[in-house]
Amino acid sequence: MSLRNAASGSGPTSAEGLRPYPKATNLLLVRPRSRSAVVVLATVLAVLWMSAVDARDKIDVVTLLNGDQITGELKDLNLGVLTVSTDHVGTVSIEWVAVASIESTQFFDVILSDGKQMSGTFEPGAADGMLELTDGDGDATTLEVGRVARVTQLGRTQWKRWRGNVSVGASFTSSNSQRDVTLDAEATYRDPRFRLRNTLTGSISDVDEGTRNSWGTFASNYQLYVKKRWFWYALLQFDRNEGLDLDLRTTTSGGGGRYLVSTARSQLYTSLGLAAVKEVYSTTDDDGEWSTELDLTGDYQLYIFEGRDTTVGLSLSILPSLSVSNRYRIAYSAALQRKLVSNFTVSLNLNGSYDSKPPQGSLASDTSLSLNLGWSN
Repeated sequence: MSLRNAASGSGPTSAEGLRPYPKATNLLLVRPRSRSAVVVLATVLAVLWMSAVDARDKIDVVTLLNGDQITGELKDLNLGVLTVSTDHVGTVSIEWVAVASIESTQFFDVILSDGKQMSGTFEPGAADGMLELTDGDGDATTLEVGRVARVTQLGRTQWKRWRGNVSVGASFTSSNSQRDVTLDAEATYRDPRFRLRNTLTGSISDVDEGTRNSWGTFASNYQLYVKKRWFWYALLQFDRNEGLDLDLRTTTSGGGGRYLVSTARSQLYTSLGLAAVKEVYSTTDDDGEWSTELDLTGDYQLYIFEGRDTTVGLSLSILPSLSVSNRYRIAYSAALQRKLVSNFTVSLNLNGSYDSKPPQGSLASDTSLSLNLGWSN
């Protein structure tokens, strides 16, 4: 289900590249009755396939503070939730503060709350709430559970380092045969030294013998981790928005940033970079020209555990132009996602943008609100 308002600019941009952090934009938007279905199906199958190749023996042991033990495959720790895949009860989400110890022979990438990055296998510590992390050389480090911000399984093959999710929303109105489809997909590759996050988001609204309105954004964002929560980033992004007469916007951006907050329950980072942008509008005759913009971005994620884990994400990008006087663009997004059962989720997503100097005759802003059902591996 989706609601979209074009009010008077630019297609929504992922603030991470969002940026939170998908190529076939034209394929998604050109012919909604045929090609959009292919894109949605291909995205779903790709995420399911990544999950299938991600399996290993479920012999990790997680011990809780109340003495309970869970045996399975430890997937990761992100935003306060430890994810464990089991044979009998499916995927289990455990609040990190309830964990007493972990035992696993699998290698994991571990990021502490101060930004320090380590890797190794887990063994129980000398007391509850203590972990022993043993690296590849056999050296052990004692860690308090509260110091650990993120844990990511390091797959034995490159494919096993990919994680993904996809969500889809749809609605139909019989009175005018209006069809609305929204798609939000992500595929992220994690390594101890870097992260590559690809996102695809878009919407199609089509009416028989009426006006079609669609938009889409694909973004690929690379972060190279350095010391003390700092990182370098590179971004490639494509935007299209028929409601704003935007045929295609190509953005390449690079710069640096820092995680200001990195705990088991929340993450906040800001980045500053320089972007090269080329825009092609349907209301103009030229093929567009390259321009430069500053790219200031902030991204925040919060995890709330209330029986069913809930994630809140907020992102804002401000892009003042260095080529056009007094022009600036703003892109923002917000997402509220709640787990249902197993790996299925429901999410409420808001995307929007504003352009202070759109082409003559084109609208300056656009906002989209959608309710989606999704799945993640």
